[in-house]
Amino acid sequence: MTSIVRTGRRHFLLGAGGGLLSIPFLGSLESKRARAQSAPQLRLVVLGTDHGGVWPENMYPAQGSVETRRLYDATGEVPAHDVRWSALQLSSEGGRAWLSRVLEADAGRLTPSLVGKMNVLGGVDISTYIGHNRACFTGNFGANDQGRSLHGVQVATVDQVVADHEPFHRSPFRQRSMNFGIRYGVSSNLRHSASARRVNGTVAPVQATDNPEVLWRALFEGAAGGDEPAGVPVVDHVMEHYRRLTRGAFGEARRLSRSDRERLESHMTLLSEVQQRVASLVECGSVAEPRPDWDDDVDLLRHAVDLFVAAIRCGASNVGVITAAGARVTNDGGWNNWHEQVAHNGGGDRASPSFNPEFQRINWRAHRRFFEEVFLRLVEGLDVEEESGQTYLDRSLVYWAMESGDRTHTNFSVPIVTAGAAGGFFETGRYVDFRNRANDRLVSESDPERYPGILMNRFLGNVLQSVGVPPDVYHRELQTVQPEAYANGTRGYGVREYHPHNFWRRVDLERQIWPSHHFEDGDGLLPGWVRGA
Repeated sequence: MTSIVRTGRRHFLLGAGGGLLSIPFLGSLESKRARAQSAPQLRLVVLGTDHGGVWPENMYPAQGSVETRRLYDATGEVPAHDVRWSALQLSSEGGRAWLSRVLEADAGRLTPSLVGKMNVLGGVDISTYIGHNRACFTGNFGANDQGRSLHGVQVATVDQVVADHEPFHRSPFRQRSMNFGIRYGVSSNLRHSASARRVNGTVAPVQATDNPEVLWRALFEGAAGGDEPAGVPVVDHVMEHYRRLTRGAFGEARRLSRSDRERLESHMTLLSEVQQRVASLVECGSVAEPRPDWDDDVDLLRHAVDLFVAAIRCGASNVGVITAAGARVTNDGGWNNWHEQVAHNGGGDRASPSFNPEFQRINWRAHRRFFEEVFLRLVEGLDVEEESGQTYLDRSLVYWAMESGDRTHTNFSVPIVTAGAAGGFFETGRYVDFRNRANDRLVSESDPERYPGILMNRFLGNVLQSVGVPPDVYHRELQTVQPEAYANGTRGYGVREYHPHNFWRRVDLERQIWPSHHFEDGDGLLPGWVRGA
């Protein structure tokens, strides 16, 4: 994996840390202030794949001993809604390890330790039909091909809301966000991208690159530190002054008060911790420019992942999105039109005459390759110690979702796989099933697992809060595009709309599937996933 750093040790401690070295100003070195100023940097990385249509039995793990929590009591025609969760059940044999058919990898990589930092979420829905889309899992439901009623209410995606929230960034960065895509959404105005930003009152797509060389130039070209001599740690340069002050020039320094001595000791401890942290950073200036001879699209994705990891570990960027088309990551043959054959005939209606189970196999195998080669590679690269026993992954939220849910073209039960606890915000190592298994109005022979769950709006509200974006900040998008819905109590992230047609005929979505409290509780922390919720 490529390695990298934002600034060299000497530059950091002599420049930004100059005030830290000023021993005479002891009154400014209170430990409480030092702790307040050292709040960790959090990170958000979103991964997305197109189409979806992976059957639940191929996507989700088996549940072990289940815990439950009442989410909603029965209301009107909707039965009581319980959230169910259990520890992730990892199996292994013949050098392979798996949670499900999709979530499988080499056993040396998909380890119990790493699984303990992951979650699998089932039952995250969108309450209206949007069909093919580019950004449902980042909150911009209006970036779609079929749900025309939402085309005029597009919002900035969660990655851009985070990147634009100034308090999120704890230190200088080179790129406010990273965006890489391989043939994702090629037919839309969000080519290659699941990201959009509000600029001067208008939501505009954030163009992704599909070239690691372009990504490298944006992140690392001209970065300082690559040719800097190692030298003596700066802490050593001030240590002699520290010794002279504490010991005295002619014996023990009795003139130094007890309180000032304690402050000085606290300051030197802090200085040592800063030196250790800077020494552990990968150097941005040492990241080599990627070679231009890629093996295939998956190789392009591997290079992009390595650059994302390097950028996060050196502080060049803290937010990123990677997207890919399933047709570009598969290594199976037997198809010539991914959309019609694999996505629709393999990930569509099981009762359809055109349904072909072999195409479902090709579908879930492509998603499995993305999981192993992209998602797992990313979280492995971040799961290295940053400081104080915490890894970069521990202070991040990485999540992977799909364009569609359990059937291509619908956005019902969009599967989500996460890694990282966002600094302790989330519980990890769980399969959390948000589906209301008591509500079987949409269950049929062709859709045996179609139980309604929570709304994507609430999931995204939890994502934003986990990385420090408060509701009053992210509500601004809804207040801009749907002021009446906001005034009537809609919360969370994303717009509000019920669409009773297409795949949900003869069902009243608000009365029988997702009562209005699903929207009104959109900021509520999700039990089973959020710590203490």
